[in-house]
Amino acid sequence: MWESRCGLTIETVNVDTAMIRAAAHGTGSGPLVLADFADNPGGGGYGDATKLLKAMIDSDLENAAFATIYDPETVRTCIDQGLGAHVVAAVGGRIDSRFGEPVPVTGHVVVVTDGKFRLRGPMMAGFPIDMGPTVVLKVGGIDIFITSGRFQVYDRMVFEHARVDPTAKSVVVVKSAHHFRAAFEPIASDVILVDAGGLTSRNYRDLPYEKVRRPIYPLDMD
Repeated sequence: MWESRCGLTIETVNVDTAMIRAAAHGTGSGPLVLADFADNPGGGGYGDATKLLKAMIDSDLENAAFATIYDPETVRTCIDQGLGAHVVAAVGGRIDSRFGEPVPVTGHVVVVTDGKFRLRGPMMAGFPIDMGPTVVLKVGGIDIFITSGRFQVYDRMVFEHARVDPTAKSVVVVKSAHHFRAAFEPIASDVILVDAGGLTSRNYRDLPYEKVRRPIYPLDMD
């Protein structure tokens, strides 16, 4: 294990590289799937890191979907204002701003759900999920799934229960590191793992360790 410690089996890219590749992505061969690798709720991530989402909005991506961002406060605002409402809000980034500030957005509430459905699979097919009240806020060309609970996105029903077809999108973002592959690779023209910063980042030296015993690899190389 020690001798192979520098070996890598996956590649992650930064946000800027991901946006360049998203802008160059064509149509007709399936969506480009971007995995928000560093903010995976299944690995302990907060689920509300915003750097990738902000970059998508700043890049004016069209026909895109982002799932999910954990923000119960914005969910309540959208539900209170109602389906079809024009909403001005600051999304995500409430727990730790080091992983992205809340993103100011102006959008329309296009879907309101109770967040309850059963997974289609292949992973855990039939298993019931309750994400809590959930809304889809359309900001420019991006459908943003905002939830009241934290869930790793490894099933297409996260989108489809809200009547959003991920196969029809040009760019699909999932907050997941690995488990999304079984459901999303079959529909994807390409898959990119994006490390935009977060508790499940592989860039361990960027994380704020304070009590870890030192030296330890990879915080210390030798």
